[in-house]
Amino acid sequence: MTTDRENDATAIPPMLFVTGEARTIHPDASAAIRSHDPETSGGDDTHGVVWHLVRGALPPAGAALCVVDGLAAAAEAAAGPEAPAIVPRAEVRRAAQRFGFTPGHAVSGFSTYQLDPASVSAYEVGEEDRTVPLGDWLSQAATLGFAEVWLHSPAAEVAGQGFPCAMLAKAHRLAPGMRFWISGGGRQRAHFETAAAGPGLAALVVPADVAAEFAQGELALAISASQQAVGRGAA
Repeated sequence: MTTDRENDATAIPPMLFVTGEARTIHPDASAAIRSHDPETSGGDDTHGVVWHLVRGALPPAGAALCVVDGLAAAAEAAAGPEAPAIVPRAEVRRAAQRFGFTPGHAVSGFSTYQLDPASVSAYEVGEEDRTVPLGDWLSQAATLGFAEVWLHSPAAEVAGQGFPCAMLAKAHRLAPGMRFWISGGGRQRAHFETAAAGPGLAALVVPADVAAEFAQGELALAISASQQAVGRGAA
């Protein structure tokens, strides 16, 4: 038996990033994601840091990887001759469910008011002053040359019942050649194990205070256990 992850030729174990300004990060984390504003940030050490840039801010010297909210701002940040790798970040929400009348039958002429099933699994992205379907946003990201994007689910973050795995699966179906960072809702070890097996996953992103609740090695082991389970399923 094979899985979506094995069918993805670029599949590699996901990384773990933590957000926050603390200088000490969880030992299982690949890097810390910190905000960088040229008006408030000084000569920060760039080692092990993914900078989250405000629009119009230049990456600090030596930065290798940065994230920027929105496609237009991310494209601007990536346009410089010596720009680091840029990952656009987007907040993704369930699209509003749509209802409509079905066509009437030829005999009875009656029509019914029903839920559009396609709208149940639809997602959308708030992009500056507009809202676009997730598939359109991912297509635009690919056109701009971005191979990885960060998708955050505010609803999952509030619920705290696990990472937005359904959103990840949908994004992977819409853009199977893209890699995804996801965030929102991861609280328990089982949440990390479940999400780490998701298709197209490049990274899990969690707040530093959430990561701090786990002992050294625990999150790495959870992700590793998920990878081993995927490998056994492919055998």
